[in-house]
Amino acid sequence: MILGKLEVLVASAKNLKATDYVGKNDPYVALSVDGEHKQKTKVIDGGGANPTWDHSFIFNLNEGQNKLYVQVYDSDAGAASADDFIGGTTIPLEKLFKSGIVDEWYPLLGDNSNESGSINLKMKFTKGQGGPEFSNLGPEAGPIPTGYGLGAPPPMTGTHQQPPTHQHSGTTPFPSIHKEHESRDSKEHEKHEKHETDWVKNAAIAGAALASAGALAYAGKKLYDKHEEKKHEEDHEKREKVDKKDKDHKEKDKDHKDKDKKDKHDKEDKKDKDKKDKKDKDHKDKDHKDKDKKDKDKKDKDKKDKKDKHKYDD
Repeated sequence: MILGKLEVLVASAKNLKATDYVGKNDPYVALSVDGEHKQKTKVIDGGGANPTWDHSFIFNLNEGQNKLYVQVYDSDAGAASADDFIGGTTIPLEKLFKSGIVDEWYPLLGDNSNESGSINLKMKFTKGQGGPEFSNLGPEAGPIPTGYGLGAPPPMTGTHQQPPTHQHSGTTPFPSIHKEHESRDSKEHEKHEKHETDWVKNAAIAGAALASAGALAYAGKKLYDKHEEKKHEEDHEKREKVDKKDKDHKEKDKDHKDKDKKDKHDKEDKKDKDKKDKKDKDHKDKDHKDKDKKDKDKKDKDKKDKKDKHKYDD
């Protein structure tokens, strides 16, 4: 049973995580309502972190299809490896079934559930026979509840291929860009007719780009290694300066300690010398006193002897 028609305009993205070491992302978006059959936007060559697609799609929703799986890739056209996964999200559609129109930014989760940017989708749902009832159809939907649309998308089968450049025909839910889309459809249809020739040219260009990218990667590594070597030398010089400063400081401390030790030793020597000088002086003073006393005793004795002799003579 067909629930209704889902119209999706993939508008733009912002802050997409880079997947290549050299150059910018070439992003495109893959959409699916069943996890297997998918529709893709064009690739924005060099779109980088903030690409704009303005690419519209139409899905016929069957019973049980109530989610939109969104995956964003970095195209590696011409490379042997598969396209790089940037991030994705799973958007429940119950709110769209009720409001009719939604214009929201949805966060993208990359490998290991790391944030890898966000994507702006404008969606319109038209109820079909047997589809869910909805009301309050308006130009915009209200804010999405917490955790809405954050589930990781299921794996899509098949290898990642160059997205088709044609768009789906039919009435677009966004008339302001409808004429631009029709003009783009016509030009892209003409390009599609010479696809095989362009593929050979693109393969040659891709090969040259890969060779150039390899050279740039090698030059970048050499520049990085040189930067690291210079940084290592600067760090070594800083460590040597710090070590020299510490050594000078220790030598100054040692000189101060040696000087203090010498001053203390000199002070003790002076103290010992003063003590010895005082002792010598006291000793000399005592000798002088003893000599004076001895001289006085001798003088007194001579005087007494002389007096006694004089008395005897009389």
